Amino acid sequence: SLSRKALPKDMPVQVTPDASISLFMNSVHDGVFRPPGYDMGVMDSVVPAASEALLNFAEAMQLPFYALARGGLLSMRKAAAGRSGVVWPRLMQLTDVMAARAWVTGRFHGLIAALAAGRPVCALSSNTAKIEGLLFDAGLADECLLPADWISAPVEIQRDQLEKRFESQRTSGFIERRESYLRFAKDRIGLMFDAVAATARPATDIGA
Repeated sequence: SLSRKALPKDMPVQVTPDASISLFMNSVHDGVFRPPGYDMGVMDSVVPAASEALLNFAEAMQLPFYALARGGLLSMRKAAAGRSGVVWPRLMQLTDVMAARAWVTGRFHGLIAALAAGRPVCALSSNTAKIEGLLFDAGLADECLLPADWISAPVEIQRDQLEKRFESQRTSGFIERRESYLRFAKDRIGLMFDAVAATARPATDIGA
């Protein structure tokens, strides 16, 4: 993984997928949701240029636009208030990922939520390599990772790139890879928490 490559080769480490994967998978599995009301939803990014491009795309396509926590929702609403479009940024809630049939996002946890929900999703790179790392580890980068020049492309090209990638994510091969990675991730996360719990137990409990 990208995380492992960034560390010294002789450092004994084990990379575990982000723990929020289990949270999102459990929420989707256990929840009861209304049918999706939108063909596509758009999430913000912590990168200002990417977030502006995503807001512009949502406005041009008249799509719902969501900001995640600490995403500058107030500043986005002030900026949107002076625009001519219908977009009014909303604060993303856990269940909102079920409100659209597909997603485009600049957020790491937005990407995880959409994958766990089984929704086609495309992501822009952020201010760290977490998004690329997750998608390359999962073998989903070709279908999910948008090129850097997406943010400066005309709306028609942005839409076409998304639709082609969404279509490729509806194939049985992609779905199998996505679900296989999610199962693997959930298992590894469980093992990590088991290992942490074992180190916290008194020695007498371990030997019992």
